[in-house]
Amino acid sequence: MGIIDDSLVFERAPLGVDAPELATIESWAAASPDRQRSIADAVVEELRSRIQTECAVELASFGGPPIAIITCGAQSLCLVPGGSFEMGFSEEEEAAVRARAEENDGRTNQYELYWSLLENPHLLRPLTTVHIAPLLAARGPGEMYEIDTACDVLASSKLRLPSEAEWEYLARGGKRRALTYVGDYVPDDPSDYLHITALAAEGANAFGLWGFGIGPELCADVYSPTHDGAALDGSPRRGPGPRVTRGGAGQLFMWQDTGEWQLLLNAMRGSSATWKYEIALRFVLGIQCA
Repeated sequence: MGIIDDSLVFERAPLGVDAPELATIESWAAASPDRQRSIADAVVEELRSRIQTECAVELASFGGPPIAIITCGAQSLCLVPGGSFEMGFSEEEEAAVRARAEENDGRTNQYELYWSLLENPHLLRPLTTVHIAPLLAARGPGEMYEIDTACDVLASSKLRLPSEAEWEYLARGGKRRALTYVGDYVPDDPSDYLHITALAAEGANAFGLWGFGIGPELCADVYSPTHDGAALDGSPRRGPGPRVTRGGAGQLFMWQDTGEWQLLLNAMRGSSATWKYEIALRFVLGIQCA
């Protein structure tokens, strides 16, 4: 993928809504149902004026606080409250993966034949506490686009790409620790991948979102080998060059036993230079709440 201008991937003005309740998951959950509905309606009005498309809204629960699902034509977005989380591969997550590796020692279907997460955990660190502002996020992983057309799609959208911190926050669904968006287990068996893909929207996390890790999803950040210097407000690293990608297990075919399952992990990250053919775009839009 060639040079991508920052304006294509991140610089879309946030929607302005008088809704301090959206600042954190806790304050949003504490709001009355009537207030949650009025905030969702206000967001819809702002979004409609931005994208010039009629939108409908409904509130639903996915095991966490009520989430507003906003449908605009064929696009379905979730209104996600802000919050803080620890970005990166935690010691607890590493311990779970190492324990599973020890269980599988000597198994014919070996773990990582070409690349080992357990040999490279520093690439997913240092663990960094980041605060994410509220945002609208596409429910699913988005369409796959040929690399040459991705810039055109970005330029024509009124939405933007998430920063990698925003992507991981959305994938974790408000949880402090979670290996994948569907659960806290090591998904190292091909049947795990098939199960996750079959779930689709039925496997949504507490934010009503699904599909994280399946496609190689492009993020706004210029790729950096580690989280050193990551912004604490969730904003991306700026500049030209390869972008961060998250996920991509579905592009590598799980039966090859090359460690593709690692790409399903919420903390996993890589470079867009890795993906030569197609890339997925999961669009978001920030919310500025007074």
